[in-house]
Amino acid sequence: MLGSVLRRQLLMPLCFLLSLCLSADFAFAIQVQELYIAEVPVESQQNADRLRAAKTGLGNVVVRISGAREALANSWIEIALDNPDKYLKQFRFIINKSFDKKGGEAAGQRVRLNFDAELIDQLLRDAGLPIWGVNRPNLLIWLVQEKGGNRDIIGADDKSALKQAIAEQALIRGLPLLFPLMDLEDKAALSTVDAWGLFQDRLERASLRYNAEAILAGKVYPDAQGGWTGRWLFIFNSQTLSFNAQTKRLEDFPVEAINRVADYLANYYAINTNALLKDRVRIVVKGVNSTEDYARASAYLEEFAAVRDVFISRVEGDQLFLDLLTEGQRGQLRQAIALGSKLEPEPSLIGADGREILVFRWRP
Repeated sequence: MLGSVLRRQLLMPLCFLLSLCLSADFAFAIQVQELYIAEVPVESQQNADRLRAAKTGLGNVVVRISGAREALANSWIEIALDNPDKYLKQFRFIINKSFDKKGGEAAGQRVRLNFDAELIDQLLRDAGLPIWGVNRPNLLIWLVQEKGGNRDIIGADDKSALKQAIAEQALIRGLPLLFPLMDLEDKAALSTVDAWGLFQDRLERASLRYNAEAILAGKVYPDAQGGWTGRWLFIFNSQTLSFNAQTKRLEDFPVEAINRVADYLANYYAINTNALLKDRVRIVVKGVNSTEDYARASAYLEEFAAVRDVFISRVEGDQLFLDLLTEGQRGQLRQAIALGSKLEPEPSLIGADGREILVFRWRP
């Protein structure tokens, strides 16, 4: 499929995307790439160890693309996990050398597994599981840590293990992250006291400059049992979700919060592959002024997980009329397209047959 080919040509490192601290000039969402790639630690380069890692990697990719942690209990997925090489395009071993705490050199190795996107998507369709595409909302993190009697907001330049744990879990779930710059503008907009209090209105006001689609705010402090306790507040689409957290290790504190956020967002954006539309979705793309624009607009639409095929109906002036064969609900398709950066939604039209026509303006 053309969309999958283009998607592979546009790859950018996921770890780079997840660590971006974006300014207000950036769009609400970015295209998260390398969703079908997993890196798993291995003890050796023996085939048995590599196969165990491939099984783990396939499971990670299935959860990342479906957005559903329960996907691993699906009977289709269980069968697939017994034969992960069927879905594997290529792999390579990576040897890392670092220095341990005593100053000695330590070596570790991982295997980088590149799974076939089309085979994975078809597996999820066969299993009746949702598919969450590459356009995903940015998640802005406001987290205050109390340590040694001091409370500090974790910013973009922070090098702590806690921030690394947040980034690693977001990587597993395929969530692009934003951390605040914590410059003078941030400090004036949100005090540590306000962040610690998890005051929604002040958090939202301080987040405006980042154009974040979703906000996850939290606080964490050492408890009497030698562990870590705190609370999280998730803000998305005018809705809030608040919950407590308690872990023995500080690095484990953000894991469940990131999982809950990913579950929630996937439920909102992921396409239900069991809900195949019986008719085509009609759309009009305005501002298409050249043959190159026609090709780019249709290819861009093919990248969306909800879109199975794109049919060009006609061209009138700078307007491109298309029919889309899609999966999922019409509203989900509209939300997915609006989340991207190339098509700006405009008011819908009603065709002569009474059917809705979705209207967008092309941003070259």
